Amino acid sequence: MARDQLFFAAFVPEPVILALIVQRTRDPAVPGATLEAKAFLVARNRLQSLFWERVALDTWPGRDLAAVLKAWQSQRKGPGLRLSFAVAATQFTLTVRQPGGSFSLRGSQLHDIGWTADPHGRTALRAGSGELEVNGQTWHGAVLAETLEPGSRAWPEFGRFELWLAATQDGALWLGRSDLAAGRGSATVVAPGKPARVQPFSVRIAQTRRDAVTGFALPTAWHAHLDETRTLSRTDGQSGRGTAPGGRQAVYDISVAGEPRATALIFHLQDK
Repeated sequence: MARDQLFFAAFVPEPVILALIVQRTRDPAVPGATLEAKAFLVARNRLQSLFWERVALDTWPGRDLAAVLKAWQSQRKGPGLRLSFAVAATQFTLTVRQPGGSFSLRGSQLHDIGWTADPHGRTALRAGSGELEVNGQTWHGAVLAETLEPGSRAWPEFGRFELWLAATQDGALWLGRSDLAAGRGSATVVAPGKPARVQPFSVRIAQTRRDAVTGFALPTAWHAHLDETRTLSRTDGQSGRGTAPGGRQAVYDISVAGEPRATALIFHLQDK
């Protein structure tokens, strides 16, 4: 398995969060590879799934993101989508155009800031400033680029796990991971013009709703420590289903949550 994730967040002129996830997996017994590409945009307390595609590739596309995106573009069979990705030194530009709209993300002065842990394995992080343009409107904010390192696991157990992307009023982008069952987590925090920092990240579920299929208690409100403890309530979202190792059912619940000084995109993964 290989995976690249690009994250952007800004708080003015209004809070916005973008997440692009490009994941590829292969089975040594089967030719080719499977590529999954998805992008989510949070704006005005609503979630837009810009695209979510699963594509069968003829060959393994490698670890280079530019080559992976080229393979996706050439072998996909979905509705019209044009993308370009250019990298020069520590800068990159990603542009996606489709019938329903377009976005362009430009990152500059990206630099290595270390690594963090993910249920799939260890991930290398780069951070910097960036500019996002969506259908003619522009935001200046923070960028995080994350790459799974070799040796990752394609199908881990998640238990009750959350990945957080949060934009706070001071212009910071928070990338937090929390093992809810164990009650522990950590966050990488970046803001334009400031050094990145890593700190403990605590999340406590404040309210839930019952999933009709699994019976899982899925969150609708959280107490999260984003420099201070804030209570964020779910304003929008969507759910997907899958299978965990051992055949158990799994839920992939995506939420937008907010309060006046923070907006978050939360990926809640639960398989027990």
